Amino acid sequence: MKLADWREVMKPENNWLMEANWLGWTARIWSLLLLLFVVARIITPDPYATEPVPTEDWFLLSFWALAIVSLILAWRWPKAGAVMAVTIMAARELAWILLKDGWLINFLLIWLIIVPPAVFYWLSARQAKPGPAG
Repeated sequence: MKLADWREVMKPENNWLMEANWLGWTARIWSLLLLLFVVARIITPDPYATEPVPTEDWFLLSFWALAIVSLILAWRWPKAGAVMAVTIMAARELAWILLKDGWLINFLLIWLIIVPPAVFYWLSARQAKPGPAG
């Protein structure tokens, strides 16, 4: 192959590395693994539970489930799913403060699990080329 041929191959419109949406696929895989982990935690009983989970806590846990569902929705609508995930996480923190009269720094660990794929979805949607409609 001549040097001129390599230049043609490496042009952005011909380069499969430039075409591949690595951020989007990283976010999809991360979201899927997160969904599988959460489903496994839900269906596995807690051996140390001595009493049922209060309704208030189920309500607060549902915010995390909604954030994960929004990450799955981001497969189809990346920007909307990303915004929903971050908004739901912020609403969960606000609900916790209002219902529990406090906040725990450990909740930032959950943000470290849920927010990065949302950011990846957002960035991948910004990188995507507009389709024929716009």
